[in-house]
Amino acid sequence: MNRPEPALAHARRCLEITEAENVTGFYLASAYEGMARASAVAGNAADRERYVELARKAGEGIADKDEREILESDMTSIPPAG
Repeated sequence: MNRPEPALAHARRCLEITEAENVTGFYLASAYEGMARASAVAGNAADRERYVELARKAGEGIADKDEREILESDMTSIPPAG
């Protein structure tokens, strides 16, 4: 929808809640993926790359095959910044 302000606001809030509750694994990786996607929509390439890397690191320990596949699929669809 190309609406960076609400995308960033919702992604930040999701990440804040996830971190405040000490959530790890799939949900933390997904929060980072959301930040990467929102950063891309906002045209911020540096933040996009930083959150992509954080999502990948958080996703390394995901044991559930289905969750890993969902995250990997979501990661491949993050648009370039701009």
